[in-house]
Amino acid sequence: MPSTCSIVLEPQAWHELDLLRQRREALGLDTPKPVPAQQLLRKGGLIGASCVLVVAAAWGGVMLLLAGVQRRIDELQPAAAEHATLTQRLQTERTNEAQLKKSNQALADGIAGVKSGSALLVALAQITPPSIQLSKVAQQSTTALSLKGVASQPLGLRSVNAMQLELENTPFFQPRGAKLIKASVEQVPATQPNAQPSQRLNFELTAAFAADAAKEMRPLLLKLGAVGLARRHQLLRQEGLLP
Repeated sequence: MPSTCSIVLEPQAWHELDLLRQRREALGLDTPKPVPAQQLLRKGGLIGASCVLVVAAAWGGVMLLLAGVQRRIDELQPAAAEHATLTQRLQTERTNEAQLKKSNQALADGIAGVKSGSALLVALAQITPPSIQLSKVAQQSTTALSLKGVASQPLGLRSVNAMQLELENTPFFQPRGAKLIKASVEQVPATQPNAQPSQRLNFELTAAFAADAAKEMRPLLLKLGAVGLARRHQLLRQEGLLP
């Protein structure tokens, strides 16, 4: 049986192995000089330490930058809190202003509206014939007025028609907007002995408000004797609540 031969190298003997010697000689290359291990370790240690120092320096710079940013944030925190408080207060003031403006506008519309003005009652009193007595004046809807009353006979219907025409000729109501709803003749008992019974005409009519009735009414306020209402209208126009 053939015996196995083993080659045992001395320590550091592998540095002396030159497997590429023949190849180098064929190419005319010089034999490389071995580099001591300590020198390689020292060089590698320097390179590694340099990398660590660079990373440490970069990390330190980042930490300094973050510290500066945090310090700046802390300095601006009171200003930011004050800004948030002022913003909230401004929003509250704007909300209150909007509500107040809406309320004032509603009040202005109510004052300027024909349906709530004393000038309308004055105008009705001026156009109501002496033979007619109004018993009820009410707003029938948002756009019309309802009138009820009695008229003396025998010319009661003529008096009601005359009042109807007067309503249509006022700037408060629409032309041809007054309509007679119903009319009925009623016997009135005599109030004095030996007196003859009389008759009266009960009637009801409606009148549609003009679209610009409130605007048309303003120049007539002083003429109609509504001095206080005219003064209020003037103040509302000065405040920009009325056109």
